[in-house]
Amino acid sequence: TILDEAQEEEIGGETYPWVRVEMLSGTQGYVFGKFIGDPVGYRVGFTKKAGGQWRMSFLLAGD
Repeated sequence: TILDEAQEEEIGGETYPWVRVEMLSGTQGYVFGKFIGDPVGYRVGFTKKAGGQWRMSFLLAGD
């Protein structure tokens, strides 16, 4: 869920805003705007396994 946009920042010669996000667990943080994508494009989901390892659980292309 995108909650709001913060000020823009230049990183690696590219300027984007930091976007505040909230995960299903309620954890909140910020993502550099370059990495916020179109919801109809490619999507991927990850699941945290026992021992702290993350595994890709799905990859979707398109709507």
